[in-house]
Formats: sequence, structure tokens, C-alpha cells
Amino acid sequence: MKAPEPDRITIPLRLSRDLHARLKALAEKDQRSLNAFIAFALARVAGDLLTPMPAQQSVGPAHPSRIRKVGPNVPCPCGSGTKYKKCHGRPRAS
Repeated sequence: MKAPEPDRITIPLRLSRDLHARLKALAEKDQRSLNAFIAFALARVAGDLLTPMPAQQSVGPAHPSRIRKVGPNVPCPCGSGTKYKKCHGRPRAS
């Protein structure tokens, strides 16, 4: 039984003369035909696109900083000098 041939597709490319010459030089250096070199490059790009990305590292700390709870009889953190319960610790009137 013969091994199945990979799917073939045709992609028309328009290359500038300069780019064509550079790609051809790279293909010759790699000892491939220009078409084989472009197919190899496209396969690598497709493979890179299909490879899962590593998990993103979080920028912030692992645990959010905890807000220190203010007791009712301590000075208010706003700097007014009054106790918290008489300054910002009062329930708001709706």
C-alpha cells in the first residue's frame, strides 16, 4: 500500500526582484529549491501558530494586597485627628 501524499495547495506569490533574489540565495544555502524553501518556511510559521502559547505571567503579586481594617476607636486614616467612628466610620445617610 502506498503512503498517502500530503495535501497540495497552490499559492500565487508576487515577490519583488530583490526579495526573490534574497529568498533564492537562502534556498540555495539551505540546498533546497525555492518552492521547497517557501513551503518549509510556511510550514514552520503554521507550526508556530498552531503551537500553544505558554501561560502569561501575571504582572501583579500573586495575592492582592490586603486592606488593613481600621478599628472604631483609632484615629481616622484621613488625618483629621478624630476617631474613625465619628469621621469616616459613620453610616452614610441615604
